[in-house]
Amino acid sequence: MPPVVAPLVKKSKTSAKNAAKSDRSPDKSAKPGKETPPPPPPPAPGPPANWVELSRPRASDLGGEAVAAEEVKAVPTDDWYLVRTRDGKAGWVLARQLSMSIPDEVAQYAEGHVITGYLSLGKVGGAGKEKPDKDNWLWTTTSVGSQGLDFDSFRVFVWSTKRSRYETAYIERNVKGHYPIEARPGNGEDASFSVVVEDKDGQVYKKMYAFSGYRVKLVSKEPRPEPPAVPEVRTTGSFEEVQVVNKVSWADKLRDVRKRWFGR
Repeated sequence: MPPVVAPLVKKSKTSAKNAAKSDRSPDKSAKPGKETPPPPPPPAPGPPANWVELSRPRASDLGGEAVAAEEVKAVPTDDWYLVRTRDGKAGWVLARQLSMSIPDEVAQYAEGHVITGYLSLGKVGGAGKEKPDKDNWLWTTTSVGSQGLDFDSFRVFVWSTKRSRYETAYIERNVKGHYPIEARPGNGEDASFSVVVEDKDGQVYKKMYAFSGYRVKLVSKEPRPEPPAVPEVRTTGSFEEVQVVNKVSWADKLRDVRKRWFGR
């Protein structure tokens, strides 16, 4: 019986490489989250040795130094006018208690602004019933928020005899105006007026205007020192307690010295 010979098995290099790769490849069947957890973080660093000095001081530690003030709420204020009556008396009057006698047909053009002053620039028109005499007007107005100014706009109204209504002959807005305003009434081109306003360069000027037909034009401009501040009117809800200091006479002082030194 012939001997049995086993077949030779020859391994290729390619298969060996594939086997090596398969040994190094991760096991896809392994479930996620089974990896080794990272080491715990190191402890947080402690505060510096001088942390007390580096801390912000309290208000009590500042002593007499200035402390940041809290936001001050806006306090509502009132407008007061310093007025003088015809008999020479003068005093302060609450603005909302005053009513001006400017005609309603002119006041209707206030556009929500407060009329702070008005002057007549003279009469115009005929004397008949169909064309009664009318005044040309100069007025100044102020809007909300224009604190520290006497007016922020001035306007000239003229009576149109053709249309039988008031029309604007001149207007300037967004000005920094101060009192006084002056007018020289006249007929037609004879009327003129002046206002005191602060220019863009910060200089205060007195500007003189005059009529040219129905138009108003600037005729002169001269520097003027800024008017002094109006005295402040303060209101209070209660009267402060007044401390009365008794005056000590020289006789009383001498008596106290004698009593202190001689016991009598």
